[in-house]
Amino acid sequence: MQIAVRTRRFTSIHAKIGAWIFVVVGGFILLVTRNALYALEVLLGPFAGAAAREWESDYVKLGLRLLPCALGCLLAGVLVQLVRPASTNVESAGRLVFWGFAVASWFLYALWTYGSALE
Repeated sequence: MQIAVRTRRFTSIHAKIGAWIFVVVGGFILLVTRNALYALEVLLGPFAGAAAREWESDYVKLGLRLLPCALGCLLAGVLVQLVRPASTNVESAGRLVFWGFAVASWFLYALWTYGSALE
Protein backbone atom coordinates (compact mmCIF):
# COMPACT_ATOMS: atom_id res chain seq x y z
CA MET A 1 0.00 0.00 0.00
CA GLN A 2 1.48 3.32 -1.05
CA ILE A 3 0.79 6.61 0.64
CA ALA A 4 -0.01 9.46 -1.72
CA VAL A 5 2.41 12.35 -1.36
CA ARG A 6 1.50 15.84 -2.47
CA THR A 7 3.51 17.00 -5.44
CA ARG A 8 2.22 20.57 -5.56
CA ARG A 9 4.51 23.04 -3.90
CA PHE A 10 1.88 25.28 -2.31
CA THR A 11 -1.47 23.95 -1.18
CA SER A 12 -4.44 25.26 0.75
CA ILE A 13 -2.71 24.03 3.91
CA HIS A 14 -0.09 26.74 3.44
CA ALA A 15 -2.81 29.40 3.38
CA LYS A 16 -4.50 27.89 6.43
CA ILE A 17 -1.23 27.91 8.38
CA GLY A 18 -0.70 31.58 7.57
CA ALA A 19 -4.29 32.43 8.46
CA TRP A 20 -4.12 30.64 11.81
CA ILE A 21 -0.87 32.30 12.76
CA PHE A 22 -2.37 35.68 11.85
CA VAL A 23 -5.44 34.91 13.97
CA VAL A 24 -3.27 33.98 16.95
CA VAL A 25 -0.94 36.99 16.74
CA GLY A 26 -3.69 39.41 15.71
CA GLY A 27 -5.93 38.04 18.45
CA PHE A 28 -3.19 38.59 21.00
CA ILE A 29 -2.79 42.20 19.84
CA LEU A 30 -6.55 42.68 19.95
CA LEU A 31 -6.68 41.26 23.47
CA VAL A 32 -3.86 43.49 24.70
CA THR A 33 -4.77 46.76 22.94
CA ARG A 34 -8.52 46.32 22.44
CA ASN A 35 -8.05 47.96 19.04
CA ALA A 36 -9.08 46.04 15.91
CA LEU A 37 -7.01 48.31 13.66
CA TYR A 38 -3.82 47.33 15.50
CA ALA A 39 -4.78 43.68 15.08
CA LEU A 40 -5.13 44.17 11.30
CA GLU A 41 -1.86 46.08 11.12
CA VAL A 42 -0.07 42.88 12.11
CA LEU A 43 -0.19 42.08 8.39
CA LEU A 44 2.35 44.87 7.85
CA GLY A 45 4.99 42.87 9.70
CA PRO A 46 7.92 45.08 10.70
CA PHE A 47 5.98 48.22 9.77
CA ALA A 48 3.09 47.58 12.16
CA GLY A 49 4.64 49.76 14.86
CA ALA A 50 5.15 52.58 12.36
CA ALA A 51 1.51 52.36 11.29
CA ALA A 52 0.41 52.43 14.93
CA ARG A 53 2.43 55.63 15.44
CA GLU A 54 1.07 57.27 12.26
CA TRP A 55 4.26 56.58 10.32
CA GLU A 56 6.63 58.57 12.50
CA SER A 57 10.12 58.52 11.01
CA ASP A 58 11.79 56.72 13.93
CA TYR A 59 9.40 53.78 13.66
CA VAL A 60 9.63 53.69 9.87
CA LYS A 61 13.43 53.52 10.24
CA LEU A 62 13.04 50.63 12.69
CA GLY A 63 10.78 48.84 10.20
CA LEU A 64 13.31 49.41 7.42
CA ARG A 65 16.11 48.03 9.60
CA LEU A 66 14.08 44.90 10.38
CA LEU A 67 12.73 44.43 6.86
CA PRO A 68 15.73 42.52 5.42
CA CYS A 69 15.55 39.95 8.23
CA ALA A 70 11.78 39.60 7.95
CA LEU A 71 11.89 39.23 4.18
CA GLY A 72 14.78 36.81 4.50
CA CYS A 73 12.71 34.57 6.74
CA LEU A 74 9.78 34.67 4.31
CA LEU A 75 12.06 34.06 1.35
CA ALA A 76 13.62 31.06 3.09
CA GLY A 77 10.15 29.66 3.71
CA VAL A 78 9.23 30.08 0.05
CA LEU A 79 12.50 28.63 -1.23
CA VAL A 80 12.10 25.51 0.87
CA GLN A 81 8.76 24.95 -0.83
CA LEU A 82 10.24 25.44 -4.31
CA VAL A 83 13.37 23.27 -4.08
CA ARG A 84 11.73 20.07 -5.28
CA PRO A 85 8.48 18.27 -4.57
CA ALA A 86 8.37 16.41 -1.27
CA SER A 87 9.00 12.72 -1.83
CA THR A 88 7.88 11.50 1.60
CA ASN A 89 5.32 12.48 4.18
CA VAL A 90 8.14 13.47 6.55
CA GLU A 91 9.52 15.91 3.98
CA SER A 92 6.06 17.28 3.36
CA ALA A 93 5.46 17.80 7.09
CA GLY A 94 8.90 19.36 7.51
CA ARG A 95 8.18 21.84 4.76
CA LEU A 96 4.90 22.81 6.38
CA VAL A 97 6.66 23.36 9.71
CA PHE A 98 9.30 25.50 8.02
CA TRP A 99 6.56 27.48 6.27
CA GLY A 100 4.84 28.03 9.62
CA PHE A 101 8.06 29.38 11.14
CA ALA A 102 8.59 31.69 8.16
CA VAL A 103 5.09 33.18 8.37
CA ALA A 104 5.24 33.39 12.16
CA SER A 105 8.50 35.32 11.96
CA TRP A 106 6.83 37.98 9.78
CA PHE A 107 4.05 38.44 12.32
CA LEU A 108 6.46 38.34 15.26
CA TYR A 109 8.34 41.26 13.75
CA ALA A 110 5.05 43.13 14.08
CA LEU A 111 5.03 42.31 17.80
CA TRP A 112 8.60 43.56 18.07
CA THR A 113 7.79 46.92 16.49
CA TYR A 114 4.59 47.24 18.51
CA GLY A 115 6.69 46.70 21.62
CA SER A 116 8.74 49.75 20.79
CA ALA A 117 5.89 51.88 19.44
CA LEU A 118 3.23 51.23 22.05
CA GLU A 119 5.35 51.39 25.20
